[in-house]
Amino acid sequence: MTRYYPAYLNIDDRLAVVIGGGTIAERKIEQLLASGARVTLVSPEATPEVERLASSDAIRWIKRAYSPGDLAGAWIAIAATDNPEI
Repeated sequence: MTRYYPAYLNIDDRLAVVIGGGTIAERKIEQLLASGARVTLVSPEATPEVERLASSDAIRWIKRAYSPGDLAGAWIAIAATDNPEI
C-alpha cells in the first residue's frame, strides 16, 4: 500500500485531527494511519476499534467535544461527525 492518503497528499509524520468517533471516523483514521499520519481524535465517544487504537497508543484521543483551538498545529483536519454545528 502506498504511504499517501487517497487525495494524494504526503501526510507522512504530519498531524491529522479527526473530529468524531463513529464508523466514518474509524475508516478515516485507518486510512490516515496507513498513510503515515500522526492522528489525534477529538470526540467524547468512539467505536470499539477506535478505542483499541487509542489504548494501544496508535492514536491520541481527546475525550470531549470539539472546541476552537483543537486544530492548532494540524496539517489536515477531517470532520467525521453528524453534528452540523461542528
